[in-house]
Amino acid sequence: MRALLPLLLLAGPAGAEPLVTGGHLTLPYPGAPSAAAYVSLANPGGPDDALTGASSPLAAEAMLHESVEAEGMMRMEPVGALPLPADGAIVMAPGGLHLMLMGLEPMDEGDLLSLTLSFESGATLALELPLSLPGG
Repeated sequence: MRALLPLLLLAGPAGAEPLVTGGHLTLPYPGAPSAAAYVSLANPGGPDDALTGASSPLAAEAMLHESVEAEGMMRMEPVGALPLPADGAIVMAPGGLHLMLMGLEPMDEGDLLSLTLSFESGATLALELPLSLPGG
């Protein structure tokens, strides 16, 4: 699998930006119109912030979601923002926090998804996530 490729960060003072520490995009099956993206972020030495959204030129919509269990059933619930405290982290993983991408253009294993993360502070972080198929 290709490595995560952070491209650009536009934020506050040097040393105060959120950092991408990992991530990937998984399609439930080839050609699916939606997918879950998982990104891990760290905020070493920065002020408190929050991840408030995401966008991609290859998806009609991107939303922050959390998988929760209710009455023995798993379901996804939208999340307005994910706190990213100073010296803290956000870890997205299957069965928990994720970015839900809807209206996704067709992609193949090994393709890269351009993604821009938006933060409460006004910072944005552009990156590319590698696509992996289930079990890949």
